[in-house]
Amino acid sequence: MDTKQELEYRLKSGGEKQFKIEILSADYNDIWVRDTLPTFAISESNHLIAIDWKFNGWGRRSREYGKDTELSRKVAALAGARLVTSGVTAEGGAFVFDGDGLIVATKSVMFDKNRNRRSDKAALENMLLNASCCSSICWLPGDRNESITTGHADGILAFARKNIVLFHWVEDKTSAEYDVCDYNLRVFEEWAVEQRREYEIVRLAVPNHQYGDGCCSSYVNFAHVNGAVIVPKLGEGIDEADLRAREIIFVAFDGGS
Repeated sequence: MDTKQELEYRLKSGGEKQFKIEILSADYNDIWVRDTLPTFAISESNHLIAIDWKFNGWGRRSREYGKDTELSRKVAALAGARLVTSGVTAEGGAFVFDGDGLIVATKSVMFDKNRNRRSDKAALENMLLNASCCSSICWLPGDRNESITTGHADGILAFARKNIVLFHWVEDKTSAEYDVCDYNLRVFEEWAVEQRREYEIVRLAVPNHQYGDGCCSSYVNFAHVNGAVIVPKLGEGIDEADLRAREIIFVAFDGGS
């Protein structure tokens, strides 16, 4: 049984929980499709659009990405979505949306020297808002020392509901990542006060040994799909921490009411 057949079997053998998912084979450079493929949204005219972020291998940190750029356009066509050229060089994971007109992005990504260094802030904001049909942007500092993405927003926070925000957190105050988490949270809270928005902040901590290698290990980097949340496991031997994170996310998404 090949990979496609195995996936189809698993999706169709779930008893009452049947999933109508079509599996397509594709040629690609990198498996992280949240970043490489377009971001789907509903336009103001209530049509499906696919936003092309001019993916360039995370600021040319990956040398090969031509197949991913081509696949992005193919997926948009397969979905029957109108392709929107954003004019912005980024990745899908560079943004977090609240579903009500707000974009959260990080300066460490968007003003990276290999992405949009020649764009001024006002011009970049206009391109982001026009492409996404959103109305406002919250800028966080991000994390320039994160070696792969330079601090994607989707590894920093996630909206469970419009007024509940899950924040990536590290309990060890002696770690450099604690300072990054704390700084991003404080900037978000200051922005919320300025905008007169009220949020419940939920800190979603990772186990101590899951950081420090320069990569983002974050529970908030989950995938929110139709009626479900797919939560990452952060490694072997930390099942208790993974379970606790899953329970916190479940409650945040109104599962505990």
